[in-house]
Amino acid sequence: MLWVALPAKWRSAHCDITQLRAKTVPAAMNDADNSATEIAATSAENGDDRLVAVAGDDMGAFHQALLNGAPVTVYYMSPGGRICYANPAYRRVFGLAPEQGVDEWADGVHADDRAALVQHWAEFSRNPRPIKIQFRTQEPSGAVRHMAETVVAATGIPGFIGTITDVTDLVTARDQLHEMEALHRSMFEQVPIGIAYSTRSGNLMSCNPAFSKVFGYTSSEIEGKPIRELLHPQDYDQSMEEFARLWSGQITDYTLEKRYLKKDGSPVWVRVTVALVRDAAGEPICTVGFVQDISTRKYAELALQQSLSLIEAIISHMPASLIACDATGAITLTNRYADEMLPLDSSRSEAGLAGSYPAAL
Repeated sequence: MLWVALPAKWRSAHCDITQLRAKTVPAAMNDADNSATEIAATSAENGDDRLVAVAGDDMGAFHQALLNGAPVTVYYMSPGGRICYANPAYRRVFGLAPEQGVDEWADGVHADDRAALVQHWAEFSRNPRPIKIQFRTQEPSGAVRHMAETVVAATGIPGFIGTITDVTDLVTARDQLHEMEALHRSMFEQVPIGIAYSTRSGNLMSCNPAFSKVFGYTSSEIEGKPIRELLHPQDYDQSMEEFARLWSGQITDYTLEKRYLKKDGSPVWVRVTVALVRDAAGEPICTVGFVQDISTRKYAELALQQSLSLIEAIISHMPASLIACDATGAITLTNRYADEMLPLDSSRSEAGLAGSYPAAL
């Protein structure tokens, strides 16, 4: 919606715009000092350049005030493609000096767009028709503005009505959005941590290459697959329980170390953190999971535990007494033979020799 300042005579609460529209048609307007509007001279022989006159000075003044105050460029073009009227915003858009005519608009167009736009309007002159185009202007300061121009057939009179709107803010916002989308996509594709989005029913919506690699699938193979088909049977119940608690609102996220099954059926240990993705209204729309392969660490921990168990078994059953002490000389470890060889009083009968000192034995 556009708001413009009108003379006091047109700001009356009793001014019925609907009636004004019904009684009038667009017209050519003259400006007393020629600083606000322009009327191109037309010849009597050129019949398609004739403009429809509005009966009544008041209606002409009303339309003139309306167009002069409009924050967008509005112009009228004859059926032959000649600009017969342009409001003040037209001059501002193209940076036209008072002594310049409206047909000198090309000087205000960005140098990179000028030739194409001139060619475009040359074609329009040969074949006038409704069009939509975009171009850039460049101010003397060097500032670049983005413009969207629309030309449609005029209603009630021959010719065309054109508007030019400054869409710089829209283009800037769009470009920033595209940059953010490209950044997100680049991060999504290249980050070494698996990322996957899934529906409330647990079906995978999309995933990055790192996620697919963990399970030995391609992205096309794994997308759409139910997560439950990837879960290890021994970890299935815990995983589904946490997933249900997440969607019910009992928790905001969860982290588990659990096993999944790869494409070849072999288990893979992962650390997974899952959270809800919400829309602008705060309603959950899907989940996002971050997956890291921890198989190497898990298998190293298992190997270490097995080694410790083996060492303990060897120490416990070796046919010789073994006593280990800490830096203070306190006994920290003994094997079965050491406990059997050395006498224990009632205070050490359960704990063995641990905590004692060799000199006290």
